[in-house]
Amino acid sequence: MKKTFVLLLSAWFTLASAQSDEPSYKFSAGDKSIIITSGFSLPSFDIGGKLYEKQLHDLSPTVNFGFRYLLPKNFALKLFGEYTYYKDDDDYKRGLGNSQYSFSNQIYRGGGRLEYHILGNVTDYEARHNAYVFGGGGIAHAESEVVGIPDANHAINTTPVTTPLLLAGIGYQYRFARNFALGLDLSYEYYFSDYIEGFHTNWSKSNDVAYGAMLTVSYFFSRNYFHTKKCRCEDN
Repeated sequence: MKKTFVLLLSAWFTLASAQSDEPSYKFSAGDKSIIITSGFSLPSFDIGGKLYEKQLHDLSPTVNFGFRYLLPKNFALKLFGEYTYYKDDDDYKRGLGNSQYSFSNQIYRGGGRLEYHILGNVTDYEARHNAYVFGGGGIAHAESEVVGIPDANHAINTTPVTTPLLLAGIGYQYRFARNFALGLDLSYEYYFSDYIEGFHTNWSKSNDVAYGAMLTVSYFFSRNYFHTKKCRCEDN
């Protein structure tokens, strides 16, 4: 494992050094990229508890496919489709009755988000390091299976749920070549439903939320870049 890490680190520095001598480029608005992301999500549902109650094994795999279109003034629009598989359970300490509840579900999400690039002017001067914030929304469709016997204080609804969602987060990407970039997205997702995992407690006063950490791989397929040039011109 240590040798593998050293080799990967060496390869990263080699790529960065090879690109450091390239001239500066400008990118016009309309530059497009395809983004494939994979990572993990942590839900904050009635079953499984809040974020601070989570364990490492509660991480849920997530994959995302997106299309980004660069806009003027450092903005960008990303359209995405996403899939997450959640599986979690409760212990007896949370007071959910005599039975231990568990659930498994699949969530499909689709929508769009608006990005603002605060580091790296992606539509003017190309910077290898790029940091951004984003916000947006879409639709989520959840299919759940719950195990446990509910009592008067708990309700189970395994009927598929379709609900709007809001999302916000921050991201970073490093563009190691003209057409490729690697990055990391940290996100927060808010659902307009408390039945995303198919379960509801009568004392719950909040809807379900989830947190995500995603590794991003971007491929830029437009080629409308050009060399930066400076000149002094005088009007006659």
